[in-house]
Amino acid sequence: MEKHLKMLDKELAAIEKEIEALARRDEEFSHRARLMQTVTGVGEVTARTLLAFMPELGSIPGATAAALAGLAPFDRDSGKQRGRRRIFAGRSQVRSCLFMAARTAIRHHEVFKTFAERIMKRGKPYLVAVVAVMRKLIVILNAMLKADEPWKHAKTACTATR
Repeated sequence: MEKHLKMLDKELAAIEKEIEALARRDEEFSHRARLMQTVTGVGEVTARTLLAFMPELGSIPGATAAALAGLAPFDRDSGKQRGRRRIFAGRSQVRSCLFMAARTAIRHHEVFKTFAERIMKRGKPYLVAVVAVMRKLIVILNAMLKADEPWKHAKTACTATR
């Protein structure tokens, strides 16, 4: 078992090295990744994952980006029955990375922290607030890539999803 784990670690290191080399060779990819990393909470892994699994990011409307990522709430209505709004479908790899980015953003940036607290004050659970921050992040990142500009902290974050 130990031999197998060591072999897998070696393979993983080789794959990570290859990903790094590919990312450095593609100038546009590198530029977009650096641009995305100007947002609090978005690191190298998140930026690369978003660019790999959502290549259309920056060329679509913000609501469409949220829906593609599976972060747009859809209703479960049928006739007179009104169901709860839930997120589903979309690209799970993107959601997984954005979840960690959103938690980091809530913890380390006042704009996202205030936004999440405002949602929780309305009686929503913490995870609902995190998903709202995830949606806000994808909309902000989409707008940044479209404009090809780094994040303008409070101004962009407050107006991007209202």
